[in-house]
Amino acid sequence: MRLFAGLALACALTASAQAAPRPFTLDDQLSLQDFGRVAFSPDGRWLIAEQYGRYADAPNFDHEFLDHQSASRLYLADLRAGGTPRAFLTQEAKAGDTFGAFSPDGTKVLVFRLKDHRREMGVASLATGAVTWSGLTADPEVWAAQARWRDDHQVVVITRAPDAPSILLGTGWQTQARTQEAWAANGRGDYSGVTLGSGRYAGLNPGPADYGLAVFDDRTGQSRVLARGGFVDMLLSPDGRSVALAQEAELTAAADGGVIRLSSPPRRRRLVVVDLETGKTVRPCPRCDLAPNSWAWSPDSQGVVAAARDEPAFDAPYRYWRLDATGAAAVLAAELRVALVPGGNTWTPTGQVAWLGPDPVVLARSEGDARSDWWRLTAKGAVKLTARFAAPLGRASAADAEGLLISTSSGLVRLPPRGEPRVLAPPAIPWQSLRILPGQPVNLLLANDRGRGRLVGTNGAEGRAAAPPEDADVRAVSANGDVAAIVRDRQGVRTLMLYRSPGRRQPLLTINNPLADVQFSRPVPKPGLGLADAILRIVDAAHAQHPGVSDRRVALWGQSFGGWSTLMAGAQSPRFKALVATAPVSDLVTFHSSLRPISLAVPEVGMSLTNMQGWAEGGQGRMGGPPWTALDRYVRNSPLLNADKITAPVLIAYGDMDFDSTQVTAMFLSLARQGKDAQLLYYRGENHMVLNPANIRDLHQRAFAFLADALGPVSPPDLAVAGSSAPAAILSSQ
Repeated sequence: MRLFAGLALACALTASAQAAPRPFTLDDQLSLQDFGRVAFSPDGRWLIAEQYGRYADAPNFDHEFLDHQSASRLYLADLRAGGTPRAFLTQEAKAGDTFGAFSPDGTKVLVFRLKDHRREMGVASLATGAVTWSGLTADPEVWAAQARWRDDHQVVVITRAPDAPSILLGTGWQTQARTQEAWAANGRGDYSGVTLGSGRYAGLNPGPADYGLAVFDDRTGQSRVLARGGFVDMLLSPDGRSVALAQEAELTAAADGGVIRLSSPPRRRRLVVVDLETGKTVRPCPRCDLAPNSWAWSPDSQGVVAAARDEPAFDAPYRYWRLDATGAAAVLAAELRVALVPGGNTWTPTGQVAWLGPDPVVLARSEGDARSDWWRLTAKGAVKLTARFAAPLGRASAADAEGLLISTSSGLVRLPPRGEPRVLAPPAIPWQSLRILPGQPVNLLLANDRGRGRLVGTNGAEGRAAAPPEDADVRAVSANGDVAAIVRDRQGVRTLMLYRSPGRRQPLLTINNPLADVQFSRPVPKPGLGLADAILRIVDAAHAQHPGVSDRRVALWGQSFGGWSTLMAGAQSPRFKALVATAPVSDLVTFHSSLRPISLAVPEVGMSLTNMQGWAEGGQGRMGGPPWTALDRYVRNSPLLNADKITAPVLIAYGDMDFDSTQVTAMFLSLARQGKDAQLLYYRGENHMVLNPANIRDLHQRAFAFLADALGPVSPPDLAVAGSSAPAAILSSQ
């Protein structure tokens, strides 16, 4: 729930004389398309892209932020033959297709078809588009690896039954379905409850979801399940014989007086190593709790080095462990710690592991040192590799056995397998690390150096590349320097472009063409992180710069933490004439320990004992402790407890599957208790964002009518006329 505030001069900036007269409408919004993942095949011959259909055309809207995948299509371009992209797979009604990893030989790719509540994995030939479907359901690879090639024919996949709990595929429909089932059971007189516990009753909590580890062979179309458990991530050994799995275990609980910062993932994670030939399972260090995305196999496939902790304390530090396939486990360099950095709503471990020759290298800090560096963990001890450079700026931008590329304010630094690290490029060059599947190594970086495309590899070698415009959204680059990027014009029309050296460019796919006829107002961004006074300073500055923007008819509209900002600012100044808060936090005291409906309906994947506490204490809420140690701060910063100071009409919107519905019902009733003007829009089946097209229409129609009623009618402004009555709208977002 990030917060930013921007000044949108709604209807206050005139478009050019050449613009078409049609305004942007809700129909335009619901018809928007987008591009998903784009990738070159390993040999650079093929380019494959996901194109999401019109939003309103999705066959269902119960997959939360993955609804677009139910209307996705795959397109493939043969870069050797040239020509335009073609539809890759035979389409199926009310189904969407996405893709995963390429086979090692580059001739095939994993594809996934989402239909209803099933996401089936298949293997597709790049040359023909023929698919061998596996019958296995796999989660999307948003945060972690779910399906990887063992060789040119076998795929290792974390699979589950289509109706098994899933935080990605089931967040929407499973909460609804289980709640309906419980209601029906209660009506029959059957048990309809859920039991949770903490402390010595923690054993009452439901365990994690049960998934399977399977190997699928595209030659036979057969699969075999080797192990079962709450598997959430996987890493194949270099020799393809073993797979390391992160398996969810008990819920993580905090029982000390400190400030909760690290509150995700909600369950402890254990390492499981499975032999893919025999199915033998080994659990090195059964007590160790793995940090996400911080592990790597040794080159000889004998073991994994991972960031982990074996102490029971909630905030125990992560160190680096050697966890062998034989079952042996040992701490490496006990004096080193994995740093926690703020990111999003909470703090995140920033560990990373790679291997350079026979030694692991890790991103860590010495105990008591705030700076993280890269260290080589040798048999004689830890050796700091980046001491003579400026501090690394986060994780390595690229890393594999040939070297690491690290961004620092000293420039781009390479750590080689042997020899001394050195600066490859000055800090002024903006290198890009491209988006790939979770857990896959990045071995190339791309830069647009004053109009010249440059590639640098982990081996230190540089090459030429195409140079897309600096404002292009680069999605993929091939080893031969081809670049796929998305360009967007001022109207929002998007085109997937292929850039090839020297200076060749080819448009491949274009979406959102109807926006070319829309006459848009042009927002003037004015960032500001304060509340009423800071926001109103922006309004006053805008009024001084554009007298047609009213400094009196001011409305606030905020989503999520922006909804909190809207209500809080409205309690601090009477100058705001209307407040629209969607999915807001209103009472920090109760939000600190709230449970989402999914926590009770699908606790296997939705339950957390610390998530909102971490948000309130050490995350975005920044209260610095629980309510019983900082009650005055919670009260001062809770709009609900300042509702008597709100003077503007208020419209609040919320989904019944969001974090805590009392945040809006209590706010609404508190305003009603005072006889103040307020509306509550409560949408069934919606989560933190309103996603159903009919509900989106209803929300906007009611909100616009509310604003018109509160602010009065608005006529198209003329900025050339001083004192125009155009409204100034401050838009706060998550």
